[in-house]
Amino acid sequence: MTKEIVEKTNACISILRDRVKQHAKATFKDTCEEEILALIGVLLLSGVNKDNHVATEEMFKPTRGIPAYRSGFSERRFVFVCAVLVWMIVQPGTNGK
Repeated sequence: MTKEIVEKTNACISILRDRVKQHAKATFKDTCEEEILALIGVLLLSGVNKDNHVATEEMFKPTRGIPAYRSGFSERRFVFVCAVLVWMIVQPGTNGK
C-alpha cells in the first residue's frame, strides 16, 4: 500500500514541481516509502499526544515540540507532504481516490 501512495504522491509532486518555477530542492523532491511511513508515524504520534489543535510550528519548535517530530521531518517538508496528500485526494484527475 505504501508503494502506491509513494507513486501517486510523486506524480503529484512532479505536477507541482512543473507549476512552480523556483522551489526549494528539499521540499519538492520525490518521496519514498520510508518517508511515507515516517509521516504516518508522526501523524499517529501527534494523535496519541492529542496535538490536533497545535500549530505545526509549535509541534516542530525546538524548545516546545517533541523531538520525535523533528527527527522525521523538517516542519516545511511535513507541511508540504501533508498538503500534497490532501491535494492528491481533492484534485480531479490525479487518481488520489
